[in-house]
Amino acid sequence: MKRAAALVTAALALAASAAPADAHSLRATVSVEMSINSLRAAHGCGPLRVHMGLERAAARQARLLLADGRLDHDAGTPFVARLHRAAPSAHLLGEDLAWGAGRFSRPRAIVRAWMRSPEHRLVLMDCRFSQLGIGVAAGRFGRHPYALVYTADLAA
Repeated sequence: MKRAAALVTAALALAASAAPADAHSLRATVSVEMSINSLRAAHGCGPLRVHMGLERAAARQARLLLADGRLDHDAGTPFVARLHRAAPSAHLLGEDLAWGAGRFSRPRAIVRAWMRSPEHRLVLMDCRFSQLGIGVAAGRFGRHPYALVYTADLAA
C-alpha cells in the first residue's frame, strides 16, 4: 500500500511540475473555444464541438508556426490536405491563425482580432461549421521572446 501511495504521489508531483506554458496553452484553448461558441450563439449559430483530430492538427500547426516564426496556412502541409487527414469525412474546412505578445496574446484579444477581420469572422461565424480544434503554442515567435500562436481548425 505504501508503494502505491508513493507512486501516486510521484505521479501527482510530475503532473504539478508540467511546464506552465502547457497549462497556460490549455487554459487559452478552452477560453478560445468558449468565446467562439458564445459569439456563434449570439450570431444564431450552433456550438462547435471539439473534434480530437482537428485539435491535434491545430496543436501541431501552432507549434510548427511558432518554430517557423511566421503564420502560413500551408506551412508543412497545405491546410486542406492537413485538415482532410484530421477529419476525413468533412466536406467543409476552415482555418484561422493568429499570434500575439503581451496583452495581445490573451484569448479574448485573439478572438476579438479574428472578429474584427472580415475574412476570419466569416470562417468563425459560418453556421455550417460544427467541429473545432484549437491549438496554442507558446515561445519565441520571430523577434518576440515570448508570444502565443493560435490555430483554429473548423470542419463540417
